[in-house]
Order: sequence, then C-alpha cells, then structure tokens
Amino acid sequence: MKAHLRHSRISMKKANLIASMIRGMKVEEALHVLERLPKKGAQRLYKLLASAASNAENNEKQNKNDLFIKTLIVNKGPSFRRFIPIARGRARRIEKATSHMSVELGIIMPEGEENKIKKEDKKAVKEAKKVEKKQNKKEEKKTDEKVEYSESKPQESFGKQESEAGQNEQKATKESSQSGATFEQHRQGSRGS
Repeated sequence: MKAHLRHSRISMKKANLIASMIRGMKVEEALHVLERLPKKGAQRLYKLLASAASNAENNEKQNKNDLFIKTLIVNKGPSFRRFIPIARGRARRIEKATSHMSVELGIIMPEGEENKIKKEDKKAVKEAKKVEKKQNKKEEKKTDEKVEYSESKPQESFGKQESEAGQNEQKATKESSQSGATFEQHRQGSRGS
C-alpha cells in the first residue's frame, strides 16, 4: 500500500508544506483537501495519494474508506543546473530543485477487531511455545540416555590415564633433580674459582 513519486519538479520545502497538512488524515479527507488547495504541490500529492489508494484497492483488496496516511515523506532530489548570462561575459548558475515523495497507507481497524487480532496472536504464540517445550523435553531425554550410556566406558579409561600421568610426573622429577645438580656444578666451575 505504497506509492512513490521520483524527480518531481518542485522544491522539497514547498512540497513539505502541503504534506504536513495531510499527514495522519484519512485518505478520503486528504483527497478532498488536496483537491481544493490552490498550490502546485497539491496536484502532485493528490495524484500520488490517489495512486496509493488504488494500489491498496487493487493489490491488497482494501476498502478506500478504511485507509489513512501512515507515512508521507518528502526528500530532496537532484537539482537541474541551468545558467543565465550576466555582465562581462559571465554566467550565473540557477538550480532547479526536484523532490522525491513517498506515501504509505495504513488500515483503520475498529477497536473490537484490534482486540480480536491481539487475542489470536497471543493464542498462536502460546501454542508455539508449548510445541517448543515438548520438542526440547524430547531432545533432553535423548541426550540424557546417550550420556548415561557413554559415561560407563570413559570411567575405565580415565583411571588408566591418571596412573600413566602419575608415572610420567615421577620420571620428570627424577630427571630434573639429576640435571639440577649438574647445572650447579657447571655454574661453580665457570666462575673460575
């Protein structure tokens, strides 16, 4: 439910004055206001808004009376550069501004329908959470069974690893004590005493 107008030959400032008048209005009211405004930008925004409304009717199957202007953005576009001759053979630059306009329409919903939609969303979220919890419980049971089965085998090998590690430490301490003595002897001999 969007419509865009690019490179419109009107400055952003002039178009934004009119856009600020109709932001947040219902589409029907905004079209009525724009139709009677004696401004150049009003005609362009009228066509843009009418296009967005017809997009909503044809593509989204929405009723024109239920639509409002959700966002209306007017941005600066590229400028056309023209030159006008002035005295002594010089030229003055004239910039002819353009602007980009975008409209997004929203749907006005009665209060009762909003509550119904919120309740339906809450129910859907609750059901999705229940399904996730059930799946998580099934996965946890499977992983627990795998862990219990695999715990019996590694315990036997773990005891062997501890005993091997203890033997390696004893060998290392014997070697270090022997090498330490030779190092001390070497240091004393190198002093020249």
